[in-house]
Amino acid sequence: MRNSPRPKDTKPKGLHPVWRGIGFILIIVVFGGSFWASSVLLDLNRTKGWVMPYAVAQLQYMLIHQVPFVGAYIMPVGFALLISIFVYALIVILYGAVRGPVTGPYDIRGPRKKRRDRPNIRKCR
Repeated sequence: MRNSPRPKDTKPKGLHPVWRGIGFILIIVVFGGSFWASSVLLDLNRTKGWVMPYAVAQLQYMLIHQVPFVGAYIMPVGFALLISIFVYALIVILYGAVRGPVTGPYDIRGPRKKRRDRPNIRKCR
């Protein structure tokens, strides 16, 4: 019999449940806020006509009158997707700036610096 210790099971640690909850809440808040912002922008465009181009207002008007229930939600959802993409990009940039460079076990190592024990002197022969 061998007296060597058994290798430990090395499973990668999963994400902590609290961070999953925070991510889920972040998804709800960001998309809810972007839907609200897109609805406000489209209403301002409809009343004042200065936020977005005239073609967007025409498209929204056509969708609302041709498909009343769905048409009222197609344009806000489209703009909400655009706004949420920009917000998530901002969150990723800020998180990357705060966290700094982090390497994992599967990252490729950079080139090693060569140590020179002696000065780089060219010898004449």
